[in-house]
Amino acid sequence: MLNTTFRNVLVASGLFVGATLLIAPTALAQTSDGEVTGVVAPISTLTFSPTQGTTIVGGVANPAYPIGSLGITTNSATWTLQVKSAHGGQLRNIGASTELTQYIAYTGLTVSAIDGTTITPVTFGAVNTDVLLIDAVYSDAAASGVAPTVTAAIAAGQYVPHGTYRDTLTFTLTSN
Repeated sequence: MLNTTFRNVLVASGLFVGATLLIAPTALAQTSDGEVTGVVAPISTLTFSPTQGTTIVGGVANPAYPIGSLGITTNSATWTLQVKSAHGGQLRNIGASTELTQYIAYTGLTVSAIDGTTITPVTFGAVNTDVLLIDAVYSDAAASGVAPTVTAAIAAGQYVPHGTYRDTLTFTLTSN
């Protein structure tokens, strides 16, 4: 009887150990969570290339006089572009001693359309005063780089002597 009892205990122990080995790998499993992050560096570049050698015909209107082109690359969530004119929106005769009176006024300075932007044509009211030209939100186009053209309107009836007329424009890109 002792032999039978011992054998039954031995068989029961073997089943218990076997069951424990079958359960053990699951009971020992562990998990670990961790965040993966990446950083996108801010990009904010601006270049202006003025148009050279465009002839103005005295007295004739030009509603889309080519001023130049911009190179804008920005990946900001919001951004603005401001512009100011050293001569308040006047192309002045740089070779004349009467530079202040010999000028061609221009209005409605604007840029061609860019995705995600609100473009406001600019007419300068004061010398060297920043004026908002573009108010924008993120766009794939601006993030990969755009090159909008800059134009202005020259009204008819502006007769001036021949020569080279110039203004200095300063564009400021502000990325937020």
